Amino acid sequence: MKRGDSANYSLAQNEAQQVLDACISIEERVIIGCQIFLGLRISEIVHMKADWITSEGNFHIPSFMACNCSECTAYRENMWKPKTKAGARTLPIASALRKTLFKYLEGHPDGLRLSRVSIWKKTKEVLKRAKIRRKGLAGNTIFPHALRATCFLLLAQGGMDAINLCYYAGWENIAVATHYIQAAKAKDGAIKQARAIFG
Repeated sequence: MKRGDSANYSLAQNEAQQVLDACISIEERVIIGCQIFLGLRISEIVHMKADWITSEGNFHIPSFMACNCSECTAYRENMWKPKTKAGARTLPIASALRKTLFKYLEGHPDGLRLSRVSIWKKTKEVLKRAKIRRKGLAGNTIFPHALRATCFLLLAQGGMDAINLCYYAGWENIAVATHYIQAAKAKDGAIKQARAIFG
């Protein structure tokens, strides 16, 4: 079954908090927080290291790095790169994530040391625990990429423009950012207008 656009399954702010509250370990809070607040791709979470934190306290995803994880060893000649050239970016770390991320990376400078599949499974476990349902999805459970979409929809609802949203997400095509901004405006506008019309 094709699930469609991830933006269609993004979480509202209270639902995002519900997912964060369902985390039972610092590792889970890092995995979930990096998706909701930084909009990281699973591959970026897999490869993040303590030295991705800049001296200014931001989160910097490099354009490439040597890597000996099983995936990079088998398929990438021991070299990891973001999905796109635009994926190399520097992001502010949300206050809700900062303490947890710094604490985790201080004790684990080489990052999570988990595979992409493990990150996916751990994310799904937390999402199931949070009991947020969407009809039409396998088990009616949100999928991990919807957390990345949640980040961008929340940023768009907060007023981030398309150029900055494109940079934040690591997208090469501004049309994707425009789509999120239009979705956020439509959602907010429809609710306000319906209340004005129907009371």
